Amino acid sequence: GISFWDPSLAAELFGATALVVAGALFATADLRPGSPIAAKEEEVLEVGSGMALSFCAVGSGALMTLFFFMKFAIYVVMFSFCFGGASTVAQIGSACLQYLYPSLRRQLCSLPEIGPVVSADIVASVPAISLVAGWLKYRHSSIGWFFQDVIGVGFLCMLQRTLRLPNIKVATLLLSVMFWFDIFWVFI
Repeated sequence: GISFWDPSLAAELFGATALVVAGALFATADLRPGSPIAAKEEEVLEVGSGMALSFCAVGSGALMTLFFFMKFAIYVVMFSFCFGGASTVAQIGSACLQYLYPSLRRQLCSLPEIGPVVSADIVASVPAISLVAGWLKYRHSSIGWFFQDVIGVGFLCMLQRTLRLPNIKVATLLLSVMFWFDIFWVFI
């Protein structure tokens, strides 16, 4: 049986609580003046009723595509996960490094379509790429979950930082639609 004092349950509880705290910090970063993780105005996407409904349609289309073309689509999903994961973890790391070490704000170069690259971006890219490399190497082993979870946390924090629900009506619509979406696709 499972003991109430099982260390793995305590670690799971700690991890879940830490994720909720991180999500709250990222979602409300723009409300705190001078927050290093606050999104720039052009990075914020306000979710309207139409977009809330389209999450269901786009998600259904993605699941159907994966079902019928899994043999090929899995590589697109893996590439997106690796590239997006490295990008989100590097952005979070860069923002924190620039806040903690102002000397890392020095611009090294400017890349077309990307913009200025500062020292913190390069430093933060090392652990981000290492996480992705670790996931690629260990994804089929018993420790692969760790790399996948850290990358997933980066995705979730960036999503909460970027999307804005303007009112409770849109939030209720989005959560209701996604509730039924989840039930439909789990039991179909």
